[in-house]
Amino acid sequence: MSWAPRLGVKALLQRAESLRMPRGSDAARWLFTAILVLLSPGLLISFLAQASSFLGLRVTGLVPDIFDFLMSIDTFSTQLAFAFLVGASLGLVLAFEVEKIPKLGTAAWYVHLVSHELVHATLAKACGYKISEIKLTRHGGYVSYYKPNRHGNFLISLGPYILPPIPIILLLASALVKGRLQVGIILLLGAAFTSHVVGTAREILDQYDVRQSGLSFSLVFVFLANLILGVAVMRVAAPGRVSLTRFFLDAAALDGRYLSLVVESIVRLIS
Repeated sequence: MSWAPRLGVKALLQRAESLRMPRGSDAARWLFTAILVLLSPGLLISFLAQASSFLGLRVTGLVPDIFDFLMSIDTFSTQLAFAFLVGASLGLVLAFEVEKIPKLGTAAWYVHLVSHELVHATLAKACGYKISEIKLTRHGGYVSYYKPNRHGNFLISLGPYILPPIPIILLLASALVKGRLQVGIILLLGAAFTSHVVGTAREILDQYDVRQSGLSFSLVFVFLANLILGVAVMRVAAPGRVSLTRFFLDAAALDGRYLSLVVESIVRLIS
């Protein structure tokens, strides 16, 4: 029985590998990007709804009074959500200030580097590629992998930006424990997730991995993937307020509604 989940994950990754976009296939890349852009409004609005529920906001009116808005925040009544926000605040500060602390900044850099390249290597191996070299230096690193008649795929290239290992490990760990230990893990999860988001936003435009998969496609794909990851994180921190299932259902309903309006408008213009 233990092999079934691993086989399922490997099959899924290999299926994703078959969806790779060759470098010369600009049309396919732009088509995929257009599809993601069309799905973005529903996913974004649904994410904001889940975030509002996570914070316990009770907002009335199109432009609510700022005092009433702040007073409606009810996150502090939930211990796990409060721990997450404390961790997220610390992570936000560290993301910008850690470089100013020599030893801590160096340690953080190597943790980021190792985890980043480890994701590349793990996904490449899972997709059937052979790892020829893993290079880590204080200036950066890379993973060399190959497969006959293959040039890599967007899942391998963008993996570190959508599957950050430390937040995901903490996310899984927090779902397995209870009590004070869970509160501590949730606090670390908030710090790790915020650091991941800030780090991705700061470096994504300069990364070869991103340009290799197409800048426009990569930005949209990474953005939407992190929205989903964000909902999953909030779900663990506030299970009574956030629903991953509701997030996807609401997003599908919103996208279906506005796309039908777009189609109707186009039909009217043509006729």
